[in-house]
Amino acid sequence: MFFKSNAVKLCLSNGINKFSGCYRKIQFSILLRYSSSYLLEENVGINNFMSDLLEINKNKCNRNLAIQQKEHNFIPKEELRCIFKYKCEDFHVYEIDKNKKILDIEYIKKFCYEENEAKYSNDLFESEIGDTSNKFVGINKRNLKEKKHGNAVEQIDAQNEERSNAENSETEEWVHFVLYKVNKDTQEAIREISKMSDIEIKDFHYSGFKDKRSVSTQIISTNVHNLKKILDIKNYYFNKKIKTLLICKIEKCKKKIELGEHNGNRFIVVLRNIQNYEDYLKNRLNNIKKKGFINYFGMQRFGVYSNTFNKGKALISRNYKDYIKHVLDPCIFEKKLFYGNVVKDNITIYLKNACDIYHKKGAIFAYKYFTSKAKKLFDGDLANDNCVADYNNKLKIGNKSMKKSLYSFMTNSEYEAFMLLRNLYIYENNKRQKQRKKKITENIEKYDQNEGENEMDKHKLEEKHNFYENEQTCVKGISMETRRFHMHSYSAKIFNMITSYRLQNFGLKLGYGDYFYSKEICSEKSEVKNQHNYISVIYNPNNAKDVNIYNVVLPVLGCMPNRLSYLTVFKKLYREYAGKNVRLSFLEILLYLMYTLYTDNLFNAQRDIVIDKYFSYLIQDCQSGDSAVRDAIKLWGERILRNSISIKETLYIIKEFNSYINSFEYEYGMTCVFRNILVLPKNLYFCFCEYNEPKVKFISDLYKMNSGKHSISNKYLKNKSIDIYDNEKGEAYLNSENTIHCFDHKKGNYIEEKNNRMQKEKTIIYNHNALVLSFNLSSSSYATMLIRELYGKRNELLVHNLIKNCQHYDNMVKQLKESLQ
Repeated sequence: MFFKSNAVKLCLSNGINKFSGCYRKIQFSILLRYSSSYLLEENVGINNFMSDLLEINKNKCNRNLAIQQKEHNFIPKEELRCIFKYKCEDFHVYEIDKNKKILDIEYIKKFCYEENEAKYSNDLFESEIGDTSNKFVGINKRNLKEKKHGNAVEQIDAQNEERSNAENSETEEWVHFVLYKVNKDTQEAIREISKMSDIEIKDFHYSGFKDKRSVSTQIISTNVHNLKKILDIKNYYFNKKIKTLLICKIEKCKKKIELGEHNGNRFIVVLRNIQNYEDYLKNRLNNIKKKGFINYFGMQRFGVYSNTFNKGKALISRNYKDYIKHVLDPCIFEKKLFYGNVVKDNITIYLKNACDIYHKKGAIFAYKYFTSKAKKLFDGDLANDNCVADYNNKLKIGNKSMKKSLYSFMTNSEYEAFMLLRNLYIYENNKRQKQRKKKITENIEKYDQNEGENEMDKHKLEEKHNFYENEQTCVKGISMETRRFHMHSYSAKIFNMITSYRLQNFGLKLGYGDYFYSKEICSEKSEVKNQHNYISVIYNPNNAKDVNIYNVVLPVLGCMPNRLSYLTVFKKLYREYAGKNVRLSFLEILLYLMYTLYTDNLFNAQRDIVIDKYFSYLIQDCQSGDSAVRDAIKLWGERILRNSISIKETLYIIKEFNSYINSFEYEYGMTCVFRNILVLPKNLYFCFCEYNEPKVKFISDLYKMNSGKHSISNKYLKNKSIDIYDNEKGEAYLNSENTIHCFDHKKGNYIEEKNNRMQKEKTIIYNHNALVLSFNLSSSSYATMLIRELYGKRNELLVHNLIKNCQHYDNMVKQLKESLQ
């Protein structure tokens, strides 16, 4: 289920912060408490459905749905309560590499099960070391040479190290491997591998983030220096009985993995308990297959609370105090559901208490509180607990191993909060040391006899962490990857907002000034980012050939080439359409973008008088809600073309905005990426499956050695789905003889068990129905947005709504079991 029904909840009000050997069980419903600050789709610009934009198809679907409701006594779609992500195995994400190879379960099995593991590892290691012998000395060879040559080896190693550091990253050698994980997001898995292999977290590179509640695969890269460690950790995970992490297909490459480098993702999704909604869901799936869905950034890009994109907003505006406030907000941790894991649950509560202490007493008290509690957690009363027994052999407070183990138990937000708290602790400690240093200097002048001792104290103080001198340096102590993640989260929100504006105001027709993706190179000279070479502008939709709405793209915040810059495109459009009665989609989107960034206190942070005056009039016209904003911006676009608004002021503001956007590259490392506003899924297949066991596993995985024997394979799903499309009657279900069942085979006579099962199947009554989907999406497109389009309901895929649906499903199953007893 979505969460364990017998979860362990720590009693904060009573000050109980540690588990004993006995766990207190609490009813699932008691734990369902939610903060009022939960994020909604409207907060991040997700406002429309593709079906809302297709008015003709929408009316037709409504008529068909009304007929079906009368004939079959259907419940309206508002009552649709499909169970999404009931188990992590209900959502599979397989990365598609640059060669369009899908890294699915069969691909993982090929390298993990069919090959001789020991021989493969040894041969690979020897071959890799042999290939890089000019740079690196093998372990065994090094031992022999040390006996013969002594210091000569050390000189060779020193020369090799200096040479490798001087080389450009493009010429360095890298190791790529495929990572398989269950119920772990990318960052969480990397932290665990870092803990077990002793490789720094920053040394891992990947092309994208994968959902936590899923079974996923992706390619990871690291430096060739870490090859031996990767091979060791590979064998460690392969030999574990419960396989929630696996490493395979280790190979040497010339370049590391870059963000967005993969070709796309293959998704397999299970929706449970669809009941009598087969016709409704089938109609919507057919529409999605033909018309696609809106390419919004999904809700998981923004987190559960609104603080994720607010962190990015604070970083872009350089408001470091706001960033610290959002990261160390105790409300993030106080209402979390606990899983019964001793270490994870206690770390969450310690961090929540530490954040409370920080806001009251400062970072020194907060950090000391957390570290002392963490030490007691590992070395104190919990040392003999089974849940942490495996870790205690390596854990010693203050050492590197303990820190990595601690990090592996943290979520991403907890890890970020801890690192920031540590940096603030060092900063406040440095302030105290400076005051102490002043006193020492004064004492030196007064007491010459103590000069020697004081000089030693001064030397020790200067060796302290001098980097953290203010709040800005504390924030910069957080990894650039994490900070950029938050800034991209804010830019994703902006993209969603301008996409909604574009579709609400201009529909599915091509507009004047729309950016579009071309199959041919459009730039005369090669652009810095390869994607920009294939982007052009529609200056006249009537002359646009071989271009449709699915080619239209919008920019994500970042530096743009001069050919595509806002100023260049606006000048060309203005020269051609000034004084004409034409509605420019480019101009309205640009005005809406500038208005949004201005009201967020990002654009014109220096308070230019001309810009303030210009937008003050626009803000006055936009004070009555979203519809007023759209009407005001439309009116301003018309005034600019009629010269009712000074063109000099408009050009000046667009020029300033253009410079501001281009500053994102050297300040934040953000280069503009153009993103489609609509997406058509590829290879979309689906089937409806009847089932009796509520927790049946539909899709095979590698969670256990013997699992997946009675689960749906990719090939089976594809074949059955093709049968559905080819069915002349249009029946969207499988025959009873093809219905999926799942049985746990126990020890005993297999033949007898099979016969008993076949007899039961003859009289079986199916209580549940499920929909299994399989489809491909391009990189950075979200499967949850396809599921949202399928549901046709707002905010249905939010975390708390998913939990409620799973709770309802559990209660229904419980009542069904009680009625059968």
